[in-house]
Amino acid sequence: MNEVPTIIPKFAVAHLGSRMNYAVPRSLWEKGWLEILYTDTVCPPLFKWLNNFHFSSLKRLPSRCVPIPSDKVISFPSVNMMEIILRKFCGVGGKKLNLKVNDFFARKILRHGLHDANAIYAFKTAALPLFKANKANTIFKILEQTSMPAEFEGKVRRQLLSEWPCWEADVKDDWQNYYVERENEEWELADFILTPSDRVAEELIKNGVQMDKIAVVPYGVDVGIGGTKTKNKNIPPLRVLMAGRISLLKGIPYLIEAAKILPQKEYEFVLAGMLVCEKDKFLSSLPSNVKWVGHLSKSKLKEMYKWADVFCLPTFSEGSATVVYEALAFGLPVITTPQAGSVVRDGIEGIIVDAGDAKALADALKKLAENPSLYSKFSEMALKRALTFASFNAYSERLINSINRAFCVFVDRKNK
Repeated sequence: MNEVPTIIPKFAVAHLGSRMNYAVPRSLWEKGWLEILYTDTVCPPLFKWLNNFHFSSLKRLPSRCVPIPSDKVISFPSVNMMEIILRKFCGVGGKKLNLKVNDFFARKILRHGLHDANAIYAFKTAALPLFKANKANTIFKILEQTSMPAEFEGKVRRQLLSEWPCWEADVKDDWQNYYVERENEEWELADFILTPSDRVAEELIKNGVQMDKIAVVPYGVDVGIGGTKTKNKNIPPLRVLMAGRISLLKGIPYLIEAAKILPQKEYEFVLAGMLVCEKDKFLSSLPSNVKWVGHLSKSKLKEMYKWADVFCLPTFSEGSATVVYEALAFGLPVITTPQAGSVVRDGIEGIIVDAGDAKALADALKKLAENPSLYSKFSEMALKRALTFASFNAYSERLINSINRAFCVFVDRKNK
């Protein structure tokens, strides 16, 4: 039975972008716990209405219609302008760009004030200035660690670079150490840390974070985004989709190798995502049955989910990729790795293979292509998983329950 806090939480949420359709502030607002949402560019209510008329110019605007009353939202479009200026005109990129934009966002929030909030919710590497603010000394501070720690990912990437030395530029990021230090400071200052998977939680504990200040809350997506029909597959080719950064950490070289192993006329691959590897090296490595389509808008990606028969994410490091949840919602069997931190269960919604094993990837794809009944079973279970455990409502319930327990502990400690 959940405890009832003696003080009602009132959260100020610092939220860059529209992550998971603003799932965190939506959940807090529905519970009555949202004091204010701070974010960057949002679309005005008029945009949503005008978009029904399919004006081509409006389609290029960010699809950021916040499903929360406007009096609870304060947006700072200047954050996006700052990011564009730094990236396009100052040549700033990587972790340096991320940290500079995060700090600019935090300064805007602190100048505006935290209203009557008695709690703050922020995301990794964007929380530190907020947690260090004077008022933050007395309020409840939640950090969401959305991915594996930067130090861990750096080590994995260096190992992959030794195996694929020409695939990505081995650029020394002078801001890597600042990134690692910031994460460590945020872990120290946070009263409560949320992670999307056991893998992230275990890595935080290895880094000295106390177990009792961590909770694992797997994500979820809106029910019905992909429809309610399962898929059937009887006729080749098997259409395979991967969505995410085209990088070593995502395991893309191994997916390309798997595509080369399989009969090219019987398997089609589409890679959708921003290229962060050496473009010429990447393009020259693609067999005829693999196509790169670049970064896609949400509406375009939705079309690709409908096109695909299977979703494949052969990653070496994730928190818990939301694209996997979306793929499940479209009834797609998923082939991924233990490192994905996903809610996919081996042999139920898909197949789990070892990261870095191209043959295992090829074998898994072949197994689905040659067994229509197994494919249909996986598709049925994928959709069922998306409609239950991996739904937004299930996620929201997990999130609220975890926050409630931690907030009660925080209030009890303050009252002693």
